[in-house]
Amino acid sequence: MFFHIDADEGHRIIGWVAPDDPAQTPKILVKVQDQEEFALEADILRPEVRDLGLHPTGEVGFEITNLIVPDLENIDDVELFDAVERIPIYRRFPPGRFIERKLFLFDCSVMPQRRIINAASRRFALCYTAAEHYLPETIHVLINNKSARSQFLAGRPNFSRVCQHLRSAEYLVAAMLRDPFTEMAERLLVLKLLSRPNSSHLLKTFVTGVEPLVDFARDLKIDEHRAVLSAFRNCTDAQRMALASPMVKTFGCNPEEAPDWPHVSRALENLATMDVVGMETSYPLFRSLLNEAVGTEFLRDEASETFSSVSSLAQILARVGLAADLLEHDIALYEAAQESILAAVEGGSEGPAPNGAQII
Repeated sequence: MFFHIDADEGHRIIGWVAPDDPAQTPKILVKVQDQEEFALEADILRPEVRDLGLHPTGEVGFEITNLIVPDLENIDDVELFDAVERIPIYRRFPPGRFIERKLFLFDCSVMPQRRIINAASRRFALCYTAAEHYLPETIHVLINNKSARSQFLAGRPNFSRVCQHLRSAEYLVAAMLRDPFTEMAERLLVLKLLSRPNSSHLLKTFVTGVEPLVDFARDLKIDEHRAVLSAFRNCTDAQRMALASPMVKTFGCNPEEAPDWPHVSRALENLATMDVVGMETSYPLFRSLLNEAVGTEFLRDEASETFSSVSSLAQILARVGLAADLLEHDIALYEAAQESILAAVEGGSEGPAPNGAQII
């Protein structure tokens, strides 16, 4: 999807939106304060969009005026969404309501951290989760949205695909690292839950990049060491690739690369370019430093969530050598990050590392 907001002049909002499927009629959803949202066709000719090859006809433009939304110039809360996937594309920015910053949080979890996301959605005008779910063109458009003054994105897209866009758009960039066995356990348990017939409609939201694991997770007996060991012995190549070191794949590999030792070094180098890098086990300190970097206390008592069933399976996985083999590069990355934390604590410093990143 491509879109652009040309102007918000108070009495009118002008822009265009081009869906991924050119056969679909371009539409936006308009939500005004607490009123029920309504759809508006984007059918104004925009020749430049057609000439750029972004839409075959160029009939993708829209103009919202007082004729469509009475008293538009006096309404603070106006939101626009792409009608096909309900992706937010614009929200008005009344003074003092939202944080005037752009923040990208890398989190390799399959299940987004609900409490953190909820806190961000209250303080940032535009909020996007599961960034890896979007097509590359869409995520680039979201990151480079010139009309957005307050924006939060989170997820596990490949770092090499988005890093230059994030730097060019002057984002604060943060990452929260998790224990590799805890991450693997949660990944398998979430997919096992979502593979049930009554939850399968949610799979599309969470399985990007890990599709081969759905069958593996569904059949896994999570409370038996021997059953878990047997499942790993019978993994397919595609399942092994999907299980292998997700943090190193996110931060150190190019798309479709299998993690290897040089990628661990590259991942550490890329993490060092970020504004804040922390660990789930040190979440209160991570929260404090992220608030400091953003410039306001948008995270308060929110905490990351780990369920008891995740901890139990993580303990089993830690005793399965085949699981450890698949996570060897993430384990090395995690241990290196822990060493940096220990060095910072022993040095009495929580502040910027020599490379500029805050490692906690």
